[in-house]
Amino acid sequence: MRSIIEHHRVEPESSSSTHAASDTTRQPLRTRPPRRAAIAPASRTSGRENSETKRIIQLLISGLSDERIAYEMSLSTRTVQRRIHRLMEEHDCVSRFSLGFHIGRTHATAA
Repeated sequence: MRSIIEHHRVEPESSSSTHAASDTTRQPLRTRPPRRAAIAPASRTSGRENSETKRIIQLLISGLSDERIAYEMSLSTRTVQRRIHRLMEEHDCVSRFSLGFHIGRTHATAA
């Protein structure tokens, strides 16, 4: 009894002139268009969001967790996580610690 794999095996096509001509006219595979950023540019953020972001930064530098920041600001934990992630991307940071360090250093030199 032949196995399923052997039964469904596709044999390579012979290289006849009709197949050779179609191989040269094949179009390259289309790639997906680049993904648009899901983050709104700073120019489109509202004043309320900017003040909330400043408050998140203050609480983040204080060492509070996402859950505690969300509780203090009456936001969902997921909203706080998204905003912290956005800040990390804006400041090219890979961790919460490096974000806090970067922002703390930036604010210390600006003052």
